[in-house]
Amino acid sequence: GFGVTGEPYDGLATSYWADISDLEAALDSRQGALAYQAILEDEENFIDTRRSYLSFGMVHPIARDRSGIGARKRDKYFRGAYFPEKLPQLDMTEMQRHWIAVHGGMSQEFTAWSSNKQYLQIHCRETELSERFRRDREMKFRPHYFGHADVLTSSEEIRLRGSLPDADEIGQWSLDDIDSFADPATGWFIIGKEYSVIDRAIYQEPIPIPRTNKQLKRIAKARAKRLRKTGSDGYGPRSIEECVWL
Repeated sequence: GFGVTGEPYDGLATSYWADISDLEAALDSRQGALAYQAILEDEENFIDTRRSYLSFGMVHPIARDRSGIGARKRDKYFRGAYFPEKLPQLDMTEMQRHWIAVHGGMSQEFTAWSSNKQYLQIHCRETELSERFRRDREMKFRPHYFGHADVLTSSEEIRLRGSLPDADEIGQWSLDDIDSFADPATGWFIIGKEYSVIDRAIYQEPIPIPRTNKQLKRIAKARAKRLRKTGSDGYGPRSIEECVWL
Protein backbone atom coordinates (compact mmCIF):
# COMPACT_ATOMS: atom_id res chain seq x y z
CA GLY A 1 0.00 0.00 0.00
CA PHE A 2 2.80 2.44 0.84
CA GLY A 3 4.94 1.38 -2.12
CA VAL A 4 8.12 1.53 -0.05
CA THR A 5 11.34 0.44 -1.72
CA GLY A 6 13.99 1.55 0.78
CA GLU A 7 16.45 -0.73 2.53
CA PRO A 8 15.16 -3.47 4.86
CA TYR A 9 16.20 -3.12 8.50
CA ASP A 10 16.39 -5.64 11.32
CA GLY A 11 14.66 -3.44 13.87
CA LEU A 12 14.72 -0.12 15.66
CA ALA A 13 15.57 1.19 19.12
CA THR A 14 13.87 4.17 20.76
CA SER A 15 14.69 6.18 23.87
CA TYR A 16 12.60 8.95 25.44
CA TRP A 17 13.42 11.99 27.60
CA ALA A 18 11.15 14.69 29.00
CA ASP A 19 13.72 17.27 27.91
CA ILE A 20 16.90 17.17 25.83
CA SER A 21 18.78 18.71 28.75
CA ASP A 22 18.29 15.45 30.70
CA LEU A 23 20.41 13.59 28.16
CA GLU A 24 22.95 16.39 27.90
CA ALA A 25 23.44 16.39 31.67
CA ALA A 26 23.87 12.62 31.75
CA LEU A 27 26.52 12.70 29.01
CA ASP A 28 28.36 15.52 30.77
CA SER A 29 28.81 13.37 33.87
CA ARG A 30 31.74 10.99 34.25
CA GLN A 31 29.46 7.97 34.61
CA GLY A 32 27.43 9.01 31.58
CA ALA A 33 30.50 9.48 29.42
CA LEU A 34 31.82 6.05 30.39
CA ALA A 35 28.45 4.42 29.74
CA TYR A 36 28.18 6.08 26.32
CA GLN A 37 31.64 4.84 25.34
CA ALA A 38 30.74 1.32 26.48
CA ILE A 39 27.57 1.45 24.36
CA LEU A 40 29.54 2.51 21.28
CA GLU A 41 32.00 -0.34 21.75
CA ASP A 42 29.21 -2.88 22.23
CA GLU A 43 27.34 -1.72 19.12
CA GLU A 44 30.37 -2.54 17.00
CA ASN A 45 29.87 -6.22 17.84
CA PHE A 46 26.49 -6.61 16.15
CA ILE A 47 25.31 -3.43 14.37
CA ASP A 48 26.38 -2.16 10.96
CA THR A 49 26.18 1.47 12.04
CA ARG A 50 27.39 2.84 8.70
CA ARG A 51 24.19 1.56 7.05
CA SER A 52 22.00 2.57 9.98
CA TYR A 53 20.32 5.87 10.73
CA LEU A 54 19.80 7.92 13.87
CA SER A 55 17.71 10.99 14.61
CA PHE A 56 16.15 13.00 17.41
CA GLY A 57 12.56 14.14 17.23
CA MET A 58 9.49 15.52 18.92
CA VAL A 59 6.64 13.09 19.62
CA HIS A 60 3.10 14.10 18.59
CA PRO A 61 0.38 11.63 19.66
CA ILE A 62 -2.37 11.66 17.01
CA ALA A 63 -4.40 8.75 18.39
CA ARG A 64 -3.65 6.87 21.57
CA ASP A 65 -5.52 4.14 23.41
CA ARG A 66 -5.94 4.97 27.09
CA SER A 67 -5.93 1.34 28.22
CA GLY A 68 -2.15 1.09 28.01
CA ILE A 69 -1.92 -1.49 25.22
CA GLY A 70 1.46 -2.60 23.95
CA ALA A 71 3.13 -4.81 21.36
CA ARG A 72 5.00 -7.11 23.68
CA LYS A 73 5.39 -10.78 22.87
CA ARG A 74 2.29 -11.78 24.86
CA ASP A 75 0.12 -9.00 23.35
CA LYS A 76 -2.09 -9.45 20.31
CA TYR A 77 -0.91 -6.10 18.94
CA PHE A 78 2.20 -5.46 16.88
CA ARG A 79 4.10 -2.29 16.20
CA GLY A 80 4.59 -0.77 12.78
CA ALA A 81 6.94 2.08 11.87
CA TYR A 82 7.08 3.92 8.54
CA PHE A 83 10.26 5.87 7.76
CA PRO A 84 9.93 7.93 4.57
CA GLU A 85 11.81 10.99 3.34
CA LYS A 86 10.08 14.13 2.14
CA LEU A 87 9.76 14.96 -1.53
CA PRO A 88 12.85 17.05 -2.40
CA GLN A 89 10.85 20.03 -3.72
CA LEU A 90 9.11 20.56 -0.36
CA ASP A 91 10.25 22.84 2.46
CA MET A 92 10.83 20.85 5.66
CA THR A 93 8.80 23.17 7.92
CA GLU A 94 5.84 23.28 5.53
CA MET A 95 5.96 19.53 5.00
CA GLN A 96 5.93 18.78 8.73
CA ARG A 97 3.10 21.31 9.21
CA HIS A 98 1.05 19.49 6.56
CA TRP A 99 1.89 16.11 8.08
CA ILE A 100 0.43 16.97 11.49
CA ALA A 101 -2.25 19.52 10.51
CA VAL A 102 -3.72 17.77 7.46
CA HIS A 103 -2.66 14.13 7.61
CA GLY A 104 -2.90 14.06 11.39
CA GLY A 105 -6.26 15.81 11.21
CA MET A 106 -7.57 13.26 8.71
CA SER A 107 -6.36 10.45 10.96
CA GLN A 108 -8.30 11.89 13.90
CA GLU A 109 -11.44 12.55 11.86
CA PHE A 110 -11.50 9.01 10.47
CA THR A 111 -10.39 7.18 13.62
CA ALA A 112 -13.48 4.95 13.45
CA TRP A 113 -12.28 3.59 10.08
CA SER A 114 -8.68 3.05 11.13
CA SER A 115 -7.09 -0.24 12.14
CA ASN A 116 -4.55 1.63 14.28
CA LYS A 117 -5.14 1.62 18.03
CA GLN A 118 -2.28 4.07 18.43
CA TYR A 119 -0.68 6.50 15.98
CA LEU A 120 2.29 8.70 16.83
CA GLN A 121 4.12 11.14 14.60
CA ILE A 122 7.75 11.73 15.50
CA HIS A 123 8.95 14.94 13.83
CA CYS A 124 12.69 14.96 13.22
CA ARG A 125 14.67 17.82 14.79
CA GLU A 126 18.39 18.27 14.26
CA THR A 127 20.40 18.84 17.44
CA GLU A 128 24.06 19.00 18.33
CA LEU A 129 23.65 15.60 19.94
CA SER A 130 22.16 14.00 16.83
CA GLU A 131 25.13 15.26 14.82
CA ARG A 132 27.52 13.93 17.44
CA PHE A 133 25.79 10.55 17.72
CA ARG A 134 25.90 10.05 13.95
CA ARG A 135 29.51 11.19 13.72
CA ASP A 136 30.57 8.78 16.48
CA ARG A 137 28.98 5.94 14.49
CA GLU A 138 30.03 7.11 11.00
CA MET A 139 26.38 7.46 9.98
CA LYS A 140 25.44 9.71 7.10
CA PHE A 141 23.12 12.71 7.37
CA ARG A 142 19.88 12.50 5.36
CA PRO A 143 18.64 16.03 4.65
CA HIS A 144 15.18 14.91 3.46
CA TYR A 145 14.38 12.70 6.46
CA PHE A 146 11.47 14.34 8.30
CA GLY A 147 10.53 11.77 10.93
CA HIS A 148 8.51 8.61 11.13
CA ALA A 149 5.04 7.28 11.89
CA ASP A 150 4.62 4.76 14.69
CA VAL A 151 1.44 2.68 15.05
CA LEU A 152 0.01 -0.18 17.10
CA THR A 153 -2.47 -2.52 15.42
CA SER A 154 -3.46 -6.19 15.26
CA SER A 155 -4.75 -8.72 12.76
CA GLU A 156 -8.16 -8.45 14.42
CA GLU A 157 -8.25 -4.67 13.99
CA ILE A 158 -7.22 -4.99 10.34
CA ARG A 159 -10.01 -7.52 9.66
CA LEU A 160 -12.54 -5.30 11.44
CA ARG A 161 -11.53 -2.28 9.37
CA GLY A 162 -11.99 -4.29 6.17
CA SER A 163 -15.63 -4.94 7.06
CA LEU A 164 -16.54 -1.27 7.54
CA PRO A 165 -18.36 0.67 4.82
CA ASP A 166 -16.26 3.28 2.99
CA ALA A 167 -13.07 1.97 4.63
CA ASP A 168 -11.27 1.40 1.32
CA GLU A 169 -12.17 4.86 0.02
CA ILE A 170 -11.03 6.59 3.19
CA GLY A 171 -7.88 4.49 3.29
CA GLN A 172 -7.06 5.57 -0.27
CA TRP A 173 -7.46 9.23 0.73
CA SER A 174 -4.80 8.68 3.37
CA LEU A 175 -2.43 6.98 0.91
CA ASP A 176 -2.96 9.72 -1.67
CA ASP A 177 -2.15 12.35 0.95
CA ILE A 178 1.05 10.53 1.91
CA ASP A 179 2.08 10.57 -1.75
CA SER A 180 1.79 14.37 -1.71
CA PHE A 181 4.70 14.75 0.74
CA ALA A 182 6.58 11.44 1.19
CA ASP A 183 8.94 9.75 -1.25
CA PRO A 184 8.22 5.98 -1.32
CA ALA A 185 11.49 5.34 -3.18
CA THR A 186 13.40 6.26 -0.02
CA GLY A 187 10.97 4.89 2.57
CA TRP A 188 10.92 1.67 4.53
CA PHE A 189 8.45 -0.11 6.78
CA ILE A 190 9.05 -2.24 9.88
CA ILE A 191 6.54 -4.49 11.65
CA GLY A 192 7.37 -6.41 14.79
CA LYS A 193 7.16 -6.91 18.53
CA GLU A 194 8.66 -4.58 21.13
CA TYR A 195 10.92 -5.38 24.06
CA SER A 196 11.31 -2.86 26.90
CA VAL A 197 14.81 -2.68 28.34
CA ILE A 198 14.06 0.36 30.53
CA ASP A 199 10.44 1.28 31.28
CA ARG A 200 10.17 4.24 33.63
CA ALA A 201 7.92 7.30 33.75
CA ILE A 202 9.15 9.98 31.35
CA TYR A 203 7.91 12.94 33.37
CA GLN A 204 9.19 13.40 36.91
CA GLU A 205 9.74 16.43 39.10
CA PRO A 206 10.80 19.03 38.17
CA ILE A 207 8.54 19.17 35.09
CA PRO A 208 10.08 21.16 32.20
CA ILE A 209 8.57 24.64 31.83
CA PRO A 210 8.43 27.03 28.84
CA ARG A 211 11.50 29.19 28.35
CA THR A 212 11.28 32.94 28.81
CA ASN A 213 11.82 35.49 26.03
CA LYS A 214 15.19 36.34 27.55
CA GLN A 215 16.26 32.70 27.46
CA LEU A 216 15.04 32.33 23.88
CA LYS A 217 17.02 35.38 22.76
CA ARG A 218 20.14 33.97 24.37
CA ILE A 219 19.56 30.61 22.68
CA ALA A 220 18.93 32.30 19.31
CA LYS A 221 22.21 34.20 19.61
CA ALA A 222 24.08 30.98 20.42
CA ARG A 223 22.41 29.19 17.50
CA ALA A 224 23.37 31.96 15.09
CA LYS A 225 26.96 31.73 16.30
CA ARG A 226 26.98 27.93 15.82
CA LEU A 227 25.41 28.29 12.39
CA ARG A 228 28.19 30.63 11.24
CA LYS A 229 30.83 28.34 12.66
CA THR A 230 29.54 24.86 11.81
CA GLY A 231 26.69 25.24 9.32
CA SER A 232 24.22 23.84 11.89
CA ASP A 233 22.24 25.77 14.49
CA GLY A 234 22.06 22.79 16.86
CA TYR A 235 18.32 23.18 17.26
CA GLY A 236 16.83 21.08 20.05
CA PRO A 237 13.07 20.93 20.74
CA ARG A 238 11.74 21.25 24.27
CA SER A 239 9.16 18.54 24.60
CA ILE A 240 9.16 14.76 24.75
CA GLU A 241 12.39 13.81 23.02
CA GLU A 242 12.90 10.58 21.18
CA CYS A 243 16.12 9.18 19.84
CA VAL A 244 15.38 6.55 17.25
CA TRP A 245 17.71 4.63 15.05
CA LEU A 246 17.68 1.63 12.76
